Amino acid sequence: MLYGMMMFDEFRAMDYLASRPEVDDQRLGALGMSMGSTKAWWLAALDPRVKLCMDVCCLTDYEELIKAHGLQGHGIYYYVPALLKHFQTSEINELIVPRAHLSVNGKRDELTPPVGVNKVRNYLLPLYRKYGKEAELRVELFDCAHVELPEMRKLIQEWMDRCLAGAPRN
Repeated sequence: MLYGMMMFDEFRAMDYLASRPEVDDQRLGALGMSMGSTKAWWLAALDPRVKLCMDVCCLTDYEELIKAHGLQGHGIYYYVPALLKHFQTSEINELIVPRAHLSVNGKRDELTPPVGVNKVRNYLLPLYRKYGKEAELRVELFDCAHVELPEMRKLIQEWMDRCLAGAPRN
């Protein structure tokens, strides 16, 4: 319930942005860090208007997060109750394919176990290849904990320029 209410706000924000005359609705992206990261990939998975998903420090496989005892570092709003009975993180992110997706995480992030990051990447990469869109997925692990580094920000800006700035205008 809480997660759905939280995501409802994200969908309404997208509706508002898309309605603005100064906004090109073909150039909408989602970017977030930590919980914002999770909201970004959920939004991109559920709203095809998101042309570029950029998540910082929070894309990991939920089962790997539980195995690493990392769930207690997240609030109750981080996950959908009983989700793992039906879906894995990778399967939710599969809904983004073949749209652009950049994920940057820390190798030492206790809230985002690297083994779970790699599990998601290894699941998604063949799907992007199937569409001939391998260059549209990049999942990187940096030598840091749960922080955004200048190198991450540079990569994000490059992806925004490549995927959104050059997109055709309406």
